[in-house]
Amino acid sequence: MNLDTLWVDMEALIMVLVWRGRIPEAGLDSDLPVLIVEEPLEAEPRSPESYREKLLEFENEEQESESEAEEAESEVAAMDRVSEDESIDIEIESQISYSAKV
Repeated sequence: MNLDTLWVDMEALIMVLVWRGRIPEAGLDSDLPVLIVEEPLEAEPRSPESYREKLLEFENEEQESESEAEEAESEVAAMDRVSEDESIDIEIESQISYSAKV
């Protein structure tokens, strides 16, 4: 990782450091998630295993979100079908009413 940018807002008393780095793609499975974390410099580094639970939580939330999105899409499709059926019924009723008048 390399320190790329230092930005300071003296009025707000805020300092932002932007670190950039590259991870070689070789050997990585593109379907696997990547978890990026930050730890205080003065703290003892946590083991990679300690983050496994966080990663699993994230994956579960993502799967739930995908399921909810699929469910919502199904509901919208069902509403569209009902709307189309109602339009056909109204059109048929209009044609019947017009035929009865003629």
